[in-house]
Amino acid sequence: MNPDEVKAAIVRLRMVMSVTEPGIGVAMGHELFMACSKAGLITMEEFNVPGKGSLPHKLPAFGRRHLVFVHPELPEWEYRVGEPENA
Repeated sequence: MNPDEVKAAIVRLRMVMSVTEPGIGVAMGHELFMACSKAGLITMEEFNVPGKGSLPHKLPAFGRRHLVFVHPELPEWEYRVGEPENA
């Protein structure tokens, strides 16, 4: 992807996540994750993880509100937004 396409992919993702409930996770392909990380959009934040006790754990977050992880089966520049915990 050229730099303009990378920026466009990040803008699309930011638009989707801006209207997504806090706490809903997002899976990303490796290249998209790396591009978001380089853009400063991925930080380590505290989340409560079901089944791991009541103490929060520091995990990668997109936009400080959404748990984010690299999904090995997603294409490099794709993403998938999760569902609320009780959906």
